[in-house]
This record gives sequence, structure tokens and C-alpha cells, in this order.
Amino acid sequence: MLNRFKRRLRRHFIDKGVWPIAFAPYGNNPFEVTPGEVSKETYLDLGRKARKSIPPEFLQNVEEAFHSLPQENFIHDLALSTQVVVKQSELLYLHGYLLYGALRTYVDERPDQKTFNLLETGTARGFGTVCMAKALADAGASGKITTVDILPSEEAIYWNCIQDLDGPRTRIELLEPWKDLVENHIIFLQGYTNIVLRQLGLPRIHFAFLDSGHEYETLKMEIEYVAKRQQPGDVIICDDYDKAQFPGVVKAVEELLSSNEYGGRLFKGDDERGYMYCRRRNEV
Repeated sequence: MLNRFKRRLRRHFIDKGVWPIAFAPYGNNPFEVTPGEVSKETYLDLGRKARKSIPPEFLQNVEEAFHSLPQENFIHDLALSTQVVVKQSELLYLHGYLLYGALRTYVDERPDQKTFNLLETGTARGFGTVCMAKALADAGASGKITTVDILPSEEAIYWNCIQDLDGPRTRIELLEPWKDLVENHIIFLQGYTNIVLRQLGLPRIHFAFLDSGHEYETLKMEIEYVAKRQQPGDVIICDDYDKAQFPGVVKAVEELLSSNEYGGRLFKGDDERGYMYCRRRNEV
């Protein structure tokens, strides 16, 4: 009953676009997986299954499109701490490969560019943003990734991941093994995107990964914010392109592509879920 009340109250404040400081509906266990109920071996087993379920054709498509994939040890070690969780749906962290490959190609195509501005919405545990930071680092590029999420980065909580076995921790502590990437390339912001984006003042967004709210209105707002700050060749990648589960995502992306300002390519992870890569056209 309490969890149901908290979810209803959280939805109320989401609809209002505010976050009351005096009330934190996420508490220190926002994913509602009781600490101690899940063993280390369970997480390790989930990680092994997720690794084996990666479709070779997906990796082949990414490599053919962008000529670069992240190191296997890096992606799987990072996923074990940030993507291997207890949930009903299948574990997929294919977007890490796509983000890394697409960003590496984007940077390599611009050897004279001094620095890059990136935006991510929906930080979660930090998997996507660390993959992008790794791409910047491996390319020897200077750049900052501004990543926005309603969950805090400096408050200790349980994340429904293998590191919960050592107690609650902050997102910064969760990502301690990748400290150099975090310190050199990542800026964490807390809040709802309809509020935070209005305060950013980014003049240019070279590359964006949008994965926060999956409602049509939320993604449409984020796409419009990014598109106004992009130039020919700049990139938007949208997660969860799945008409059955997330029709709002598909609708917002299709509207972007129908304007003819962006070309799109769908990278399918399985029979339903996909990731849409959108690149601003050189000519409109």
C-alpha cells in the first residue's frame, strides 16, 4: 500500500513538473528490490546470460556502420555494475555498443574539432554516459557529457545491482572503477528534463542520447531542444524504439524524421526493441 501511494504521489509531481525538496518519493530504494534478497551469484548468473544473449548480427551491423566497437571486457564489466539488474524483461545493454561506435566515428570524422558537447537524458546507473566517455577518451578527444536524471548522484541509495551487496552508495561511488572517465568527461544533473534543459544554456549539442521519459510529450520536448542546437552531421540516438511498448517514443521519432531534417537508421536489438540513430542532414 505504501509503495502504491508513493508511486501515485511521484506521478502527481511528475505531471506538475516539480520535485518537492522536503519529500523524496524514491527514498533510498527507488527500484524496490529488497537489499539482501538477491545474492551475488544471482547477479553473476544474470550477467552471464545477458552476455550470451547479445545478437552477433547487432554487433556486426554496428561495426559495419561505424567501424568501431568497445573492448569486450570494458563493456561487460561496466554492465555488471550498471545494467545487470533484477527485472521481468530481458536484460539488454546493446545501446552501449551503439553509443560507443557512433560517437567514435563522429569524433574521428572531425579531427579539427577542439571539444564536443554531449547530452544524455535518463542517466540511471550511468552505463550509457560512461560508454560515451570511453569513446571520447579512446579517441583522444576533449568533451563533456551533461547527463540528467531524477535520481541523485551524491546520495547513497540501493541501485538493484551487484554493488548493493556492500550497502547503499552514491552514483559517484557506483562508478568508482571508471573514476577517470567520470571526472574528465561527465557532468551529472538531477531533475526533470522539462525543467533542467531550460536552465542549461547549451549553445551546441554535437551528440545526444535520449532515454528518460518514454511518453510522447517528454521525448518530443527533448528532441526539439536538441534539434535547435544541432548542425549538419550532428546526432540524436533514441532508446526503446518499440511501437508495442513505447508508442510515444516511436511517434516522436517519426515526427522528427518526417521533417526531412534528419535521416534515420534503426538498429534492432530483438524482434521488438530497437535504437533509432538520427543524423542531421547536410541539406534540408
